[in-house]
Amino acid sequence: YSHGEGEDVLDDPAVELLLEMQQNGIRNLRALCLGCEAKQVASLTRARSLQKVFQVQALDPQALRSAVPEILLPKAFVGQVDLLRLDSLPHGSSCQVLRSLLMKVQPRLLAMFVFSQVPPPFNFIPHGQSVETPPAIMACSLSAVMQVVAPYNLFLIHLTGPYALFVQRDEWHQELPIDELDCYRKASVWGMEDIPINFVREWFFEDVDEVLPRIWGNLTDLYSNGQGMFTL
Repeated sequence: YSHGEGEDVLDDPAVELLLEMQQNGIRNLRALCLGCEAKQVASLTRARSLQKVFQVQALDPQALRSAVPEILLPKAFVGQVDLLRLDSLPHGSSCQVLRSLLMKVQPRLLAMFVFSQVPPPFNFIPHGQSVETPPAIMACSLSAVMQVVAPYNLFLIHLTGPYALFVQRDEWHQELPIDELDCYRKASVWGMEDIPINFVREWFFEDVDEVLPRIWGNLTDLYSNGQGMFTL
């Protein structure tokens, strides 16, 4: 099913799976989107039948400076939801927010904005509690997210580049887990002014032990004070 803006433009794969759930008889879908504005919901769910099931939750940017952010949710969204979506969050705090949310929410599907410029197997997590996170650093890496979701029976099934899609094992009838490196290799990952694509290729294809100090140095250089606050 294609619900994009052009003839060959597919929607977010999470939306495709939600539509499949509707077609299989699940009528009361609940989806929660954090980090996206209300006006973006229609573009996130171009299939009109899904627009009403998305609820947009605002986040306090100051609260996100905590290592364990306290996220207040409507009662209807505590417990199982069909889709939890996290877009780009202030301070690159996606992994911290996700940890907090998964203590309250059990999503069937998780669509997560990730910092794909840092490839597997590096567990990159920025810490914006005491220093300003550089604009280029918008989230934690794919491997870091996989580490956060592993105890909650969520498995990677797709990577578009900026978004990773995870699913509860019981909702997916194909073999799991899939190969993280192979999934990354097939995704559309790009460079940016501060992190050129040749850096990304080098970080992915060269020996982990050899490239780790270079990744650390390259990312540290992005911080104005030369002191990067992150784990890798």
